[in-house]
Amino acid sequence: MSRNKTIRSKLFNSYAYFIVGLLLMFILFFFFYVTNLLRDRAADAIAQTCTSIQKQTDLEIDALNTLSLNISYSVLLKEAFQSHVNPNDASSNVDKLTAIDTLDTIYELIIAIIGPNSTAKQINLYDFEGQMIGGGTKNVIVDKNLEEMFWFDETIAKKWCKIYKQSL
Repeated sequence: MSRNKTIRSKLFNSYAYFIVGLLLMFILFFFFYVTNLLRDRAADAIAQTCTSIQKQTDLEIDALNTLSLNISYSVLLKEAFQSHVNPNDASSNVDKLTAIDTLDTIYELIIAIIGPNSTAKQINLYDFEGQMIGGGTKNVIVDKNLEEMFWFDETIAKKWCKIYKQSL
């Protein structure tokens, strides 16, 4: 039994195809619009995160730079360290008790320079004999071989200037 298509069924099919076509076009347009919108928002969020991380890193580097300048310009720390390094100098005639007091003074000055909210938790001072005085989270005196330190030769070559290295 073959069915003759009436005008009503032809009109219904035509309108149905037209509406489905319009609906598909709207869905595709909406899909691509939302995809582009989400992609742009994600890119903006990543850019903001990167900028924020960069600013935080720069702030931390500035804080460490300020800390190193405080160490460099601390006259009390220089004098105490010089007294510890050269106890037999004519300017610093010290005995063993004074040497211990000098060491305590160095530790206290380092902790004072670090402060309560500093990025650095430990400061290590080295003399040319290879002795390291560390103050902060761990107050220690350790003998080190300066030739094995990766920064030592380059620091001497640059005449005690700061060395900036880019990470790989």
